[in-house]
Amino acid sequence: MFLTKARTGEGNRSWSAGAGCGALATGLVEVTWLLEQIRTKTPKSAAAFLNWKAFEASDGGLFLWEAFVSGKAKGSGHAHDAEIAVQTFQAALPNPELANAISEQSVLSLIGASMLRAGWSTNAQQLSEPCLVIKA
Repeated sequence: MFLTKARTGEGNRSWSAGAGCGALATGLVEVTWLLEQIRTKTPKSAAAFLNWKAFEASDGGLFLWEAFVSGKAKGSGHAHDAEIAVQTFQAALPNPELANAISEQSVLSLIGASMLRAGWSTNAQQLSEPCLVIKA
């Protein structure tokens, strides 16, 4: 087991390299804050999902996924990268699971931790649930 290696599908982009560590630390606080803000403006009955099939089977809610925009796919800035990510996700519809770039089954889900902290879930299993990763 190599705890600091890149996830299967990331190539040479290890999460523990310089850029990965910076993105991780920033992303943790930003995502948690965003999820808290969305939660305060959303009915308590609304659910958040990491699993596409569960989201499709629901009456609606918030589907959370990871955007992976790097290398030649990068845009002219963060906003452009986000636009590229959304376009890539849209192109993967109606079944974005087929475009999942990461095939790790044993994870510590940081988005799951943010969901717990922000009040979107009380289920500790979220910490072990992988999210969909769409790579542009």
